Amino acid sequence: MHEEQNQEHWPAWATEPVKIVNPDPAWSEQGLKIIHQLRELLLPFKVTEIEHIGSKTIPNLSAKPIIDIMEKLESWDRQLLFRNRLREQPELIQQYDVLKRRLAMENQHDREAYTEAKTDFVQNVLNIGHPKD
Repeated sequence: MHEEQNQEHWPAWATEPVKIVNPDPAWSEQGLKIIHQLRELLLPFKVTEIEHIGSKTIPNLSAKPIIDIMEKLESWDRQLLFRNRLREQPELIQQYDVLKRRLAMENQHDREAYTEAKTDFVQNVLNIGHPKD
């Protein structure tokens, strides 16, 4: 019951079921349009670096029906590295696609668990080319 009370204050997206949809070539244009709008709105706050990140930026990768946009923060470089590694290695796209679809089914009503379950894959992609100490 305590958890349910906390969920009342969560944003709508945090409690919606996890749904993965097929890739759509229009996602890239939608992301650019949103970035343009955000740049205009955030310019007075000196926010100039904004990127379309997430699965929708990777050609042929299924994704949640959400456009992920990020301004430059501490996690910026890791997000871009992950995105770029997937773009450069189609075999990783296929592996990530299968993983995301499976995890969406397993964690349909728990977005936090869905995201957490992707952590090992993401970390492995980030570690490519970096030997373990």
